[in-house]
Amino acid sequence: MPGIAEDRISDLTASVIKRWLAEFTERHCQQWGIPTSRRRLVGWDPAALDWRPFDVHLPYNPSDGSPILLAPLNLLRRLPWINYSDYYRTAYAPLVLPPGRSGRAVAKQDVLAYNRAHFDTVRSYVAEREAAADVCAPDPLFTPLRLTTIAKKVKEIKALPTGRTDGADKKFEDRAFDVLSSALYPELDLAGQQERTISGAHIRDVIFHNDGKTPFLTDLRDLYGARQLVFELKNVAELDTEHVNQLHRYLDDEDMGRLGILVARHPPKASVQRNIIDLHSSKRRAVLCLDDSDLDLMVALLDSGRRPIEALRKKYVEFTRLLPK
Repeated sequence: MPGIAEDRISDLTASVIKRWLAEFTERHCQQWGIPTSRRRLVGWDPAALDWRPFDVHLPYNPSDGSPILLAPLNLLRRLPWINYSDYYRTAYAPLVLPPGRSGRAVAKQDVLAYNRAHFDTVRSYVAEREAAADVCAPDPLFTPLRLTTIAKKVKEIKALPTGRTDGADKKFEDRAFDVLSSALYPELDLAGQQERTISGAHIRDVIFHNDGKTPFLTDLRDLYGARQLVFELKNVAELDTEHVNQLHRYLDDEDMGRLGILVARHPPKASVQRNIIDLHSSKRRAVLCLDDSDLDLMVALLDSGRRPIEALRKKYVEFTRLLPK
């Protein structure tokens, strides 16, 4: 239909399911303690088959006070499963356009005129898409790198010298960020990057949301309040106790939780590992240490069809075995 594209379809759909979205939003705001205010909206009432007002408590934009509706990730797609672009490419063009012309765009009005005269083509396309609905999954808001690209970046990391020579520290941080954000997705959703300055040194952090998508990650949330996981990237030849203490001071109960991960080039020496255990015994805060071999393991797990999050779980299990009984 002219003037009805994907964005308009999503707007129309949101209007029809507004009451359900409002209840979903209110429920999750209560769960996570998000501030809300009482609002009156108008939504579709399926029982009355009419548009009716309803009251709900919603979060709001702090700048202008406008209400916000949340949507579950598994409903989000860049395009509807049945959409014009896919129809044009898979159904219309092969039937109508002559060989060699499939790349030339046909005006949408002309396609609509064809559809009115050949509605069986549209009906067949819709039937095929509906039959394949079981493979319709939400488009990720983040697209991970392919295995070959991840493996290449790990190889580049291992070839880097430690320290800052020729920008090696920045190259390490960039490549480690790419590897971790792709390899640990979708179990961990990337929240972002930030830099901190401690004693004149810039510290690169990679922060992930932990929604407890595996039993292991749920355990980290329950035991350490780790709703977010911070990975500190350090291209050093050897971790020392100050590196651990820096990350340890950054962990807290309210924001980051009490578990963080140091990503360096080599495993920590025995004295550093003892310091990590002592800090856990006194403060109940945990620090895990990943190195080049763990990035290799993530690639191997991906290549074998397993999930790289298992490399992080392995490191955590090894850490717990070092704790005093």
